[in-house]
Parts: sequence; C-alpha cells; structure tokens
Amino acid sequence: MKVNMLEVMNTETMAFVPNWNDDGSLSTVVVRTDGLQDVERTPTELMDAVLRYYGSSLRGAKDGARAILGEISMQPVLVSEKLGLYMFPSTSPANKGCIWFSLHHIDSYKMIDNKRIAVKLMNGSTITVETSLYSFDQKVKRASHLRCRLEGRPAYQVNETQVSYQINKEIEDRNYQFGEDNE
Repeated sequence: MKVNMLEVMNTETMAFVPNWNDDGSLSTVVVRTDGLQDVERTPTELMDAVLRYYGSSLRGAKDGARAILGEISMQPVLVSEKLGLYMFPSTSPANKGCIWFSLHHIDSYKMIDNKRIAVKLMNGSTITVETSLYSFDQKVKRASHLRCRLEGRPAYQVNETQVSYQINKEIEDRNYQFGEDNE
C-alpha cells in the first residue's frame, strides 16, 4: 500500500508510535492533531521514508545532526527546514519500541515513576514513555539545540563586492584554468 508522505508528516504530526499487530508484525500509529493513522512500516522505517520524501535519509539527517551537535547518541533530525519540522527518538531507533516525537508538539513531560514519564502534547494528548525524565529532557534539549543552531544561520548572504570568473578547460588539459573576468 502506497503511503502519502504529506499526510504522514506535516506540521500536524505529533509522534510516530510503534504498534504490534495481531499477527506479530510491527506497524506505526501516526499521531496527528486531527487523528490517528496506521502505517504498515516500523517507526524507524517510516522516519527514513519521510526523510527521503523531504530529500534526505535517516542516516544523512543523523550525520548532519552529528556534525552540528557533536558525537552524541540518538540524534534528533531535521525533517523539513521549510516547515520547521524536527523529530527525535525516545530511545535508540534500532529499538522496536522507539517513539519518534515532533519537537514543536511537546508541551511538557513529568515523571510517573523511575522508568516512565508522561509526555503531554500541545493538543492535550499524553503518551507514556519508558525512559527516565533526565534522558527525555536531554533529548528535548538536543533537538532544541539543533533547531536553534540551524535556524540561527543566515539563509543567504550577498556580498556587495562581487567578482566574475572565467573557468575554462582545454580538451587536452587535465585541470581547469581559473581567472577573473575583467569585462
């Protein structure tokens, strides 16, 4: 079954939650502000497909986050800079119980006990997560840091002094020749 990625991932998407089906297979419940959608892929497979739709991949997005944030585990990912979509995993993405959260839909989170927290989303929904409060807080902070670093960069800068170049390569030459265009 073909999945419409615009329905799966947009500004209304709050989380990807794993769901084990009666036959033992793993699918994903996409939690959106307007309802739930079951997708026959694991949360991490779905995240990779979404990132590919937006022009990246899970590996590429993680590598990009690592280049900005340094050597950390369970990197948050930029899904769409244009839409301001950042997501982060609740645990290792290799873990089948991994939940992917959309940063801008996190309202608050509090400890239930030593092994679980309750994550309240902006629309009032709550997701119980098996993790410590400290660990989840670190993941939210890393995702926020990634967003601040990326959104704080200038989108485009034009220098008032511009130089034109002639870049040529003769057929028999190995390298290109570079020179200023004085016209």
